[in-house]
Amino acid sequence: MTLEEKGMLFDAIYEYQISGVIPELTPALKVAFLYMKSQFERDSKKYERVCNRNRENGLKGGRKRNNPEEPKKPSGLFGNPKEPKKADTDTDTDTDTDKEESIKKKNRRFSPPSLLEIQNYFSELSIKRGLKINTTHEAEKYEAFYTSKGWFVGKNKMVDWKAAVRNWIKNVKPTNGHSFETLTQEKSLM
Repeated sequence: MTLEEKGMLFDAIYEYQISGVIPELTPALKVAFLYMKSQFERDSKKYERVCNRNRENGLKGGRKRNNPEEPKKPSGLFGNPKEPKKADTDTDTDTDTDKEESIKKKNRRFSPPSLLEIQNYFSELSIKRGLKINTTHEAEKYEAFYTSKGWFVGKNKMVDWKAAVRNWIKNVKPTNGHSFETLTQEKSLM
């Protein structure tokens, strides 16, 4: 559309809204105007429905008042209360220390253990489980592996390094040639 045609279209829209008469337009402008005209008619019908509904509601008289001079629940503060509020007497069943501990656990950041801590935990687990493994060597492998991965487990930052050690030990081959599963089976038979 040219600027002149756009101007003619806007003039036709204005005239239709004011007088309700469709002016003479070119065929292309008439097609564009007819799309707009149908929307104008829908909007006009909707407006009339809202006006009629509001008119009917207004004739009903609105909300009835028992005593207009004295409202039941006024908003705002009107002076001091006549009676003081009573103290809260219910007992609190949850402890604040539980909440604090859970907040600390959520906010606690993972810090990688030292090689000595890892070695100590490896030797503790090997003694508990009766495994014959080289704990120093496995601890060094474990520490090097997770350090190279930035202490991530998959796509997630490691949360519990001791759980990862327990999982690591399950896959370690003992020095006597038995796997972890065969050792646990042998122990259960004894």
